[in-house]
Amino acid sequence: MSGAVLNKMPDGLRAAHHNLDLAVDRLYRSREFNSDEERLEHLFKLYEEMTAQEQLV
Repeated sequence: MSGAVLNKMPDGLRAAHHNLDLAVDRLYRSREFNSDEERLEHLFKLYEEMTAQEQLV
């Protein structure tokens, strides 16, 4: 989420987004991601692997 959006977000909603990010992180690996960019890179890599396997079927 962009910094501009986070700055306008109420504290409770910002905390909820952060907690949701942590929950998603735990679904995909045992440690937290260091940044949104790292999270996206990891998720897109998984997506590429999944779609490549589907093309083989």
